[in-house]
Amino acid sequence: MENGTINDANLKKLRLTVDKLEARLRQSGIAAINDVQFATIETSGQIGYTLKKEKQPATKEDIQNLIQLIQKGYLTDLTNKTSPEENIFTETVNKNSSNTPNHLQ
Repeated sequence: MENGTINDANLKKLRLTVDKLEARLRQSGIAAINDVQFATIETSGQIGYTLKKEKQPATKEDIQNLIQLIQKGYLTDLTNKTSPEENIFTETVNKNSSNTPNHLQ
């Protein structure tokens, strides 16, 4: 496979059907051919593959970076409709008792 598309000529050389390729990919934990950027048949017969960037699993580092961004207020809304200044938690952080109704104090 190259750039997510099956190279039929190479499959014929290897005498491998698309169904068998799909079965091998499923055994490797890949649900859809469209998720694969490149795939090769290793000398051992195993499939080597690289997933497309958007289909690669998140690493611990990715998750830790995301948590830090959330904690800093940079990701208050994933659609980027709000800025860190519009964080819904700023009211609790910046307590201003003069604007709080008496029955809520």
